[in-house]
Amino acid sequence: MTTPIAFRYDFGESEQDQHFCSVISQTLDGYFPGVVGVETMNKYGETIKKHLHYHFLYPGDKTETEKYVAKIRKRIQRQNADSGAPRQRGYYSLTVPEVEDSDRWFRYCIKQVESFDKILRNERIPLPADFDLELQWKLGNEEYIRDREHLSSRRESADKRQTTLQKITQSYTEKKVTFTSIRQVFDFVLQFYDDEGLIMERMKIRGVCDTVARKVGLIPNDEFFRMVYN
Repeated sequence: MTTPIAFRYDFGESEQDQHFCSVISQTLDGYFPGVVGVETMNKYGETIKKHLHYHFLYPGDKTETEKYVAKIRKRIQRQNADSGAPRQRGYYSLTVPEVEDSDRWFRYCIKQVESFDKILRNERIPLPADFDLELQWKLGNEEYIRDREHLSSRRESADKRQTTLQKITQSYTEKKVTFTSIRQVFDFVLQFYDDEGLIMERMKIRGVCDTVARKVGLIPNDEFFRMVYN
């Protein structure tokens, strides 16, 4: 019987990812069937601290695996305390996850690898049984790129909406406009959209007007609650 374990290690500035085998061996007391990958980006494609993912199968049931993980964690904590370092050699986490789709879980480690020949491999770390490395790399990489583009687009749209609201708020604040009715808010927002040459979408304008009206106290929370839920 085997149980999945997820290991993450953050590399120090002077460390090289070519030393991943020694990192795994020294931290985990050996090698186990699994998949290894180094990431340098987040889900938006932005550069972050370089780190190692090693998803592997420990030879034991869940109880035995949790005992193993507890032993490794305790040793790392003891070494940290002795050295005064925030964490040993960049160690970040060691967990026993619930895995529903093993192929997807394993390929998570290699989703950012740009080409198949750049995947980290070593004969001391066998692949999980029936795991097609090239196929799973392709699936993982395609999914990562697709999700990255989708998430970046959504965030860009959200940033634009926030920027529009910020500009409107800045405008009526600088002009010291005092709103006494929601119609005045509507006219001000409409004029802003005209001046900026923005596309007028009814629901977006309604959302901006409601937000401004709440900001200036024209729509109390109780009334806004009724507007949303009635």
